[in-house]
Amino acid sequence: MSAIREREALRAEISAFCKKLVLSQRAVQLCETEATPKQEEFLHRVLSEEMESRERSRRTRLLSRAGFPVYKTLEGYERHGVKLPSSLQWSDLTEGTFIEGRRNLVLYGPVGTGKM
Repeated sequence: MSAIREREALRAEISAFCKKLVLSQRAVQLCETEATPKQEEFLHRVLSEEMESRERSRRTRLLSRAGFPVYKTLEGYERHGVKLPSSLQWSDLTEGTFIEGRRNLVLYGPVGTGKM
């Protein structure tokens, strides 16, 4: 009896996925008449992963449209050509102590300095 309830719950989720993906309910009808339990599980997995993929793409698209600043780290930063002011040490830069002191920061070097 619980296997029947599990299949009904699976079909209900498949139906919800179809609605969210703007598909007809034909997949649910086929599950009721022709699909084996394994086929229903596979269809559920496919639709579930498609929903997750679309959600990830949606979030990525919306974040890129929002125009938030891109945060960067100093990892992999090539600093061999960078000249720091005499009052500033590299550790001041990596630890951000110049920010606490409310000091401006200007790095000198050839074009493309710091690019990986």
